Amino acid sequence: FYCMRTPKTNQKCLGLTKGRKHPHIESSILQKLNEFFRPYNKKLFSLINQTFDWDD
Repeated sequence: FYCMRTPKTNQKCLGLTKGRKHPHIESSILQKLNEFFRPYNKKLFSLINQTFDWDD
Protein backbone atom coordinates (compact mmCIF):
# COMPACT_ATOMS: atom_id res chain seq x y z
CA PHE A 1 0.00 0.00 0.00
CA TYR A 2 1.03 3.58 -0.47
CA CYS A 3 2.53 5.27 2.57
CA MET A 4 1.88 9.00 2.69
CA ARG A 5 3.91 11.08 5.09
CA THR A 6 4.30 14.79 5.54
CA PRO A 7 7.20 16.70 7.11
CA LYS A 8 4.95 17.57 10.06
CA THR A 9 4.40 13.92 11.04
CA ASN A 10 6.84 11.42 12.40
CA GLN A 11 4.93 8.34 11.28
CA LYS A 12 6.94 5.52 9.79
CA CYS A 13 6.00 3.43 6.79
CA LEU A 14 6.00 -0.34 6.90
CA GLY A 15 8.78 -2.18 5.10
CA LEU A 16 8.35 -3.97 1.78
CA THR A 17 7.95 -7.29 3.58
CA LYS A 18 4.94 -6.09 5.58
CA GLY A 19 1.32 -6.33 4.51
CA ARG A 20 -0.22 -8.81 2.12
CA LYS A 21 1.39 -10.32 -0.95
CA HIS A 22 0.30 -8.84 -4.26
CA PRO A 23 -0.38 -10.94 -7.34
CA HIS A 24 1.70 -10.46 -10.49
CA ILE A 25 -0.03 -8.13 -12.95
CA GLU A 26 0.92 -8.12 -16.61
CA SER A 27 2.71 -4.96 -17.69
CA SER A 28 0.18 -4.48 -20.52
CA ILE A 29 -2.64 -4.36 -17.95
CA LEU A 30 -0.75 -1.85 -15.81
CA GLN A 31 -0.15 0.30 -18.88
CA LYS A 32 -3.86 0.28 -19.75
CA LEU A 33 -4.78 1.21 -16.18
CA ASN A 34 -2.24 4.04 -16.15
CA GLU A 35 -3.59 5.38 -19.44
CA PHE A 36 -7.17 5.19 -18.20
CA PHE A 37 -6.49 6.97 -14.89
CA ARG A 38 -3.96 9.53 -16.22
CA PRO A 39 -6.54 12.32 -16.87
CA TYR A 40 -8.15 11.77 -13.47
CA ASN A 41 -4.76 11.80 -11.75
CA LYS A 42 -3.85 15.05 -13.54
CA LYS A 43 -7.10 16.60 -12.33
CA LEU A 44 -6.40 15.42 -8.77
CA PHE A 45 -2.84 16.74 -8.88
CA SER A 46 -4.06 20.14 -10.02
CA LEU A 47 -6.65 20.25 -7.24
CA ILE A 48 -4.22 19.35 -4.46
CA ASN A 49 -1.22 21.12 -6.02
CA GLN A 50 0.93 18.03 -5.56
CA THR A 51 1.97 15.11 -7.76
CA PHE A 52 2.77 11.47 -7.11
CA ASP A 53 4.81 9.04 -9.21
CA TRP A 54 1.99 6.57 -9.71
CA ASP A 55 2.84 6.06 -13.39
CA ASP A 56 6.36 4.84 -12.61
